[in-house]
Amino acid sequence: MEKCETNDMVGGELLSTVNMLRRHIYNNRAEMEDPKNHPTSTQEWFLVYIVQRKGQDVFQKDLETQFNVRGSTATEILKAMERKGLILREPLPQNKRAKKITLTPKGLAICQENHRRIMEIENKLLTGFEQEEIRQLLEFLSRMQQNME
Repeated sequence: MEKCETNDMVGGELLSTVNMLRRHIYNNRAEMEDPKNHPTSTQEWFLVYIVQRKGQDVFQKDLETQFNVRGSTATEILKAMERKGLILREPLPQNKRAKKITLTPKGLAICQENHRRIMEIENKLLTGFEQEEIRQLLEFLSRMQQNME
């Protein structure tokens, strides 16, 4: 029977990196005036996605696909974002079941601040990497995600 060496396991390294990233994000959250009414890290990524789609309608299904979350998970995240006053979900006149997601002024202001913080984290995370290495890293991560589907 082969010995199980955990120090060479890619999954373990990814998990360690994600945990460090989470700690960094949540340590910054503790510095906020009112963290209870601020978005969670997942909600922050949802906000960024919505802002980046300027002029395009964004629906729950888009977020499910982009972030690989179940419909029920996306529903709960969006409900919480509505309660915090970050987004509005507006039914379309031609299809009342499809709800377009838009940011409120509060959501936009928080998104702008969060974008600044996310860029700080991204810069720290990628310090010392060349553009080609970043491109390769993104390609490798994408392939790993496809392998897990």
